[in-house]
Amino acid sequence: MGKPEECCEKRLDDCSVPIYDTLCYCDEFCITDIDQPKNDDCCPDFREVCLGEKPSKDDPGPKCAEGQLLCEEDECMVEEKEIRTVNQRPLHYGWRASNYSNFWGRKAKDGLMLRTGSFIPEELSMKMNPIALRPDVSQIPSRFDARTKREWLGRVSDVRDQGWCGASWAFSTIGVTQDRLKFITSTAMMEVHKDLFMYKSGIYSYSGVTKGETASHSVRIIGWGEDPLPGSRPVKYWLVANSWGKDWGENGLFKIRRGTNESGIETFVLAVRVRLANYVYGV
Repeated sequence: MGKPEECCEKRLDDCSVPIYDTLCYCDEFCITDIDQPKNDDCCPDFREVCLGEKPSKDDPGPKCAEGQLLCEEDECMVEEKEIRTVNQRPLHYGWRASNYSNFWGRKAKDGLMLRTGSFIPEELSMKMNPIALRPDVSQIPSRFDARTKREWLGRVSDVRDQGWCGASWAFSTIGVTQDRLKFITSTAMMEVHKDLFMYKSGIYSYSGVTKGETASHSVRIIGWGEDPLPGSRPVKYWLVANSWGKDWGENGLFKIRRGTNESGIETFVLAVRVRLANYVYGV
């Protein structure tokens, strides 16, 4: 029986797994001291999985074989058990989860702090009077995507990645402002539960499989629609652009239940009003 595919011969720098703020390796080059495993750069289970050595009972950490990662005593941003729970009942939860490698080994509290970055608006801001619009409801389509509207093709700001920087407010505001110079989108604040980090597809609503703290996050609403579910009414959703890169969710976007204020996304929604008097075109 050969070695698992996670194990690499000789030196291969890409044969690695993130751990804390560095990497551990699953190639033969990671061994620097055959008698002192703690002195090498190998993942904690490298000798067990790749060399066939007997495992140590107190040897935790990232797994070459399973892609699991060490988050000390804290919860990880992504956890296999929670992903399986959601994916085993997609009709119940309405969405599917995925294990994103760029979140491996990151603590949930770090994700909530560094992958979000908005503050709850002050009371005075929350009391602003909304602009009263009375559109002809019969003229509003059941689904809309700003990216596919013929007059706006290629004009919707692309999905960005804020990285490990708590600045979602800046990314959503800049994106909405750029869009507003061309047409209109809106920025909304929402409450991020840990399970949103694992979202892959479908219509998101908080699953309840993750517990603990939440964080405020700013996102950009670019459309809406409704999807049918077997044996039930169509589920309405908002189409939202996130700031976690295109590898997350549906090419950087996600759908979230509409009309129920899911995760507070309908509590505080803003659009930008641009004054063009001093705007210099072509700069």
